[in-house]
Amino acid sequence: DDKICCICGVKLYGEGKLCERCKNNEYREIKLARSVFEYDDIMKNLIHSLKYDNKKYLAKPLSNILYNYFTYHNEINDVDIIIPVPLHKSRYKKRGYNQTELLLQSFKETHQVRTDIVERIKDTPTQTKLSLEERRKNLENAFSLVKPEDIKNKRILIVDDIFTTGATTLTLAKLLVKNKARSVKCLTLCHTSKKLDFEKE
Repeated sequence: DDKICCICGVKLYGEGKLCERCKNNEYREIKLARSVFEYDDIMKNLIHSLKYDNKKYLAKPLSNILYNYFTYHNEINDVDIIIPVPLHKSRYKKRGYNQTELLLQSFKETHQVRTDIVERIKDTPTQTKLSLEERRKNLENAFSLVKPEDIKNKRILIVDDIFTTGATTLTLAKLLVKNKARSVKCLTLCHTSKKLDFEKE
């Protein structure tokens, strides 16, 4: 049974309950982060097909799985508003949809899923090969809050497809906390399990 960091959910390789980054308080704006799956070859193929091959039919079963996880884990489901990580409008236009928004279709009957609160104003290049610091720099001023009054004193859940270094969700969480959100948690379909010191590679 793999041990995970009790805050960000990354796989732990040593003793203790926190990863190095959470010990250093680097994710302080994120109260809790959890993922359903490890980002293995199967999940990589599924997410790639959903994102880039227009296989939108994959979203419904994945959304159901994500919703079931959310429903049964009380530490992650005590939220007021759910926000999918937004796509920049140019990428949305090219793809025709936001895959993370599709992953939330099962949530909409029971929870407040909001796509109108935050927008992505910077079309950031792909982050796949970037280190954590490069990712953070890449994401500076990437998001803008459209309706700050709607998040005041609210418990917010950010949802995304993959948690790699957490740079995207952390950037968004900082913006929400700065604008008086009561708390911010994060739920993703997948989490990369490799050690997050790959920026040294």
